[in-house]
Amino acid sequence: MRLILKDYIETLKEEIELETLLENILIMNDFKDIVRPQKGVTQHGVDFSAKKNGAIYLFVLKQKDIDKNNWNAGNNAVRPTLDEIQDVYIQDRIKDSNSKINIVVCTNGIIKQNVQADWNGYINRNSTDNTKYLFWGIDELTSMTEQVLLNEYLFEDDIKSDLRRSLYFYEEDVNFVYYKKLLEKLILKINISDRRKKIYKKYLIVYLLINKMCIAYASEKNVKLAEKMSEKALIVFWNFIIKNNLYEKIEEIDTLIMLYKQYEDCCENYLEEIKKVYNYSPSFPIYSPLEYRITIYEVIGFISSYTYYLYYYYGNINQVIENVNILITIINNNAGFFYPVFDLNSIEINTLIFLLKEIGNKQAEVLVNVLTNKMIYRMNMSKYYPVEYENYDKALQIEFNEEVDEFNASVLITNLLEWMYVFKNQKGIDDVVEYLKKKFPNLTLNTLQIDLKSENYYLEGNIYDSIISYVLDYGEKIMDVNTAIKKIHDNNKIDEYNFYKYGSLPILFITARNYRIPLPSNIIYKFLEESNKE
Repeated sequence: MRLILKDYIETLKEEIELETLLENILIMNDFKDIVRPQKGVTQHGVDFSAKKNGAIYLFVLKQKDIDKNNWNAGNNAVRPTLDEIQDVYIQDRIKDSNSKINIVVCTNGIIKQNVQADWNGYINRNSTDNTKYLFWGIDELTSMTEQVLLNEYLFEDDIKSDLRRSLYFYEEDVNFVYYKKLLEKLILKINISDRRKKIYKKYLIVYLLINKMCIAYASEKNVKLAEKMSEKALIVFWNFIIKNNLYEKIEEIDTLIMLYKQYEDCCENYLEEIKKVYNYSPSFPIYSPLEYRITIYEVIGFISSYTYYLYYYYGNINQVIENVNILITIINNNAGFFYPVFDLNSIEINTLIFLLKEIGNKQAEVLVNVLTNKMIYRMNMSKYYPVEYENYDKALQIEFNEEVDEFNASVLITNLLEWMYVFKNQKGIDDVVEYLKKKFPNLTLNTLQIDLKSENYYLEGNIYDSIISYVLDYGEKIMDVNTAIKKIHDNNKIDEYNFYKYGSLPILFITARNYRIPLPSNIIYKFLEESNKE
């Protein structure tokens, strides 16, 4: 555990990351009057100041090792900084000459041997009865962080056990069972009745610190898994906000913003890996046609949900346009996209079409029509259909054109027909329905909505208690189906859900992809009103 912590702290590359870690350590160790550095304000050498047990602590933050290159040379060298604290900061800011002062050099490295004598000599010459010098290096930071994370007062043994399992087995734990259990147990420790108590803030900090450490550890070896873990941490905390009606509380929203920032960083790391291969045709390994198509949808779903997140919060920025071009290129280079393996690939398809429609990209309608036509063509030529849930064994049987159960239910096909309805492609709907009635006479077309009263269950991955299912009976008159769609739309307006009302619509797509739960059709029906205005 200590080695993992040490690796994590050593990897902190940004100045802000080290500042945040130090601030959290100070809070958890009951330091008072903590003052963080302010940009544009002269600090006179002090990055942090705090008080504890009547003593003043002045912190000098440096990244990596202290050696000959940064001890006494350069603008940010250690020795001139310490001199400035003595000559200016203490004289100007600390009025009581009898104050006990501890000047702490803090770094996520060590003092190298070639400057150890310089350091020892400096503190011997400048230490007094009231002024002491301390060094908090990687070993000290690791020890203090470990005490915070494994504090007997904060955590029971089962939480510590889940933490270790999350770190040690994250590659084998493909569904993140240990990590999700860990996050949920941490959330349960954050008792809303303690909001005004110090312990509440401590648990918020530990929630952030633990998942940052787990994700940083995973990202060194697998950026895709790290991205999924960042989604999980975000979803669990957003559900905590929903359950406790904390939409406008500063501490919780600040924590949520940090989780969003972590999500962005993980997405960018994963996206950089995809950029290395997306221009090739095919873009991904094809040793197994089935795995190849599964990978296509994994990548398409990730880029689509992240790009919509960027569009929603930052607008139609250059990165959104670039990511959409990457998506279109992947589709053009990988014909396997047009033959989704699972019915649950409706998640990726809906996210992609929603994104394109939302940003006004005309490819949305074209993509729906081409995808539907190619799927129908393959169904006609083979035993292919997108299998229920994510039944890999049945998908493998279909791949080898073996006999399987009849195609009898689909959300994916229903969603494509709903998109056609939005695009007013009545002829397309008629043709698809006519074919399906002949080929699969027992096929049920289901459309799903989130129960307004059970939104939080959706965010817990509980499909059974959160989803309402409707059957669109295309065996009846199309007019009756259109009437049913309008009625479902009127009863399930997307703007009535908390994730929409409180400016977090992207969390819906992130949750659906992460928990493998179908998206509600009201994300499609959202466009009905604007379509009717045209």
